[in-house]
Amino acid sequence: MFKGDRTTCLGVAWEIPSTVGNIIQTDSVSGDISFYVEQYRNNENFVCPTSLPGEIVQRPTVGALLSAYVAPTSCNITVTGGQSIQTVGIDAASSGQTVCVDNGSYTGPVNVNRDITLVSLNGPSVTTINGGIKITSSDATIKGFTINAGTVSGEPNPVGFYVAGGSNIMIDSNDIIGNSSNSSGVLFVTSASYSNVKVTNNKIHDNNAGIYTNPHTGDLAINNNDIYDNNAGIGGFTGATVQYNEFTNTTADGEAIGTDSSYDGFSIASFNNFLNGSKINDYGAAALVNAENNFFNLGGFNQTTSGQVDYNPEEGSAFPHN
Repeated sequence: MFKGDRTTCLGVAWEIPSTVGNIIQTDSVSGDISFYVEQYRNNENFVCPTSLPGEIVQRPTVGALLSAYVAPTSCNITVTGGQSIQTVGIDAASSGQTVCVDNGSYTGPVNVNRDITLVSLNGPSVTTINGGIKITSSDATIKGFTINAGTVSGEPNPVGFYVAGGSNIMIDSNDIIGNSSNSSGVLFVTSASYSNVKVTNNKIHDNNAGIYTNPHTGDLAINNNDIYDNNAGIGGFTGATVQYNEFTNTTADGEAIGTDSSYDGFSIASFNNFLNGSKINDYGAAALVNAENNFFNLGGFNQTTSGQVDYNPEEGSAFPHN
């Protein structure tokens, strides 16, 4: 589109699957293209629109969808009711293996101390671990459980997950339930180092802090979770990218996210729903927090230190829930 001596270009991106080798590509694509013209002369305030007339713009969806849980396709070890997840499953597994857990209620705590996938056969509605999970290995995935918080070694307060540090860690599709005014759904450790750590598609509720990030090294990805009925949703907010989550029913002054004044790293909170008065509380973040494009339905933001959290523009309506 021409506007004066400027041209706006539309690009098309695609991705070739990693399984495709060095072979001749014969695929093709075809389609229709249409244009419309906007007069620039005597219309100097014109700006390019974000969508074309009549176009339906799909907004991103937020929150968790545990009902869409997909069972594992293969298992190296299967733990059944009455057995120990730790001794029969994790301790017996080799590097890179998948430990599957059948329906039932299991006793924790559990220490994921090797690079394995720990996964339920049929999802969190029928598979429960009573006690916390401590993650002390990189390259670990924990997926598909109801976790009732409990104490783990080295942490006096109850936790759903205690992540001691590491890289390539996934906490996915779990229902993480607190049990006291001191419990944390997911707890990260002060001064620990993290790389490619993801907390995604979980329900995290009934804790003092749904997630507590603590000052650390590296960036955490916290996406597509339902974080609700906690005293605070995310406490000590530092070094994290928080997107596509839904926060509601937080009780500490409506605190969905509370910044940490001692951290000067990189933090993003965008494309989230903050409902029922849930808000971002700034306690003097040492670095700018990018909190643009969130939906706040009741007030939403409380900035105690001027200019440290950028929350404009705000969304005018809630993102649809998954």
